[in-house]
Amino acid sequence: MRSIRYLLAAGLTLEDAAHFRCCLDGDLTTTTPAPALVAVAKRRLAVLEDRVRAITQVRDRLATELQKVGNDGQDHAAR
Repeated sequence: MRSIRYLLAAGLTLEDAAHFRCCLDGDLTTTTPAPALVAVAKRRLAVLEDRVRAITQVRDRLATELQKVGNDGQDHAAR
C-alpha cells in the first residue's frame, strides 16, 4: 500500500501504477526501476506538462483580459 501511495504522490495514476505491480512489494524509493517503468513515468510527465502548459495559457489570457478592463473591474467601453 505504501508503494502505491508513493507512486500516486509522485503524479502517476492508478492505471500507471498498475505497471509497477512487479515491484510493489519492495521499496520503490531505493530501487532502480526497469526501463519500461521509467517510460511509463515519462509518459505521465509529458501529459502533466501538456496540462500545465494549457492551464498557463488560459491563465495568461484571463490575466490579459482583466488588465484590459482595468483595476476597477468595469469594462472601460461600457462607461
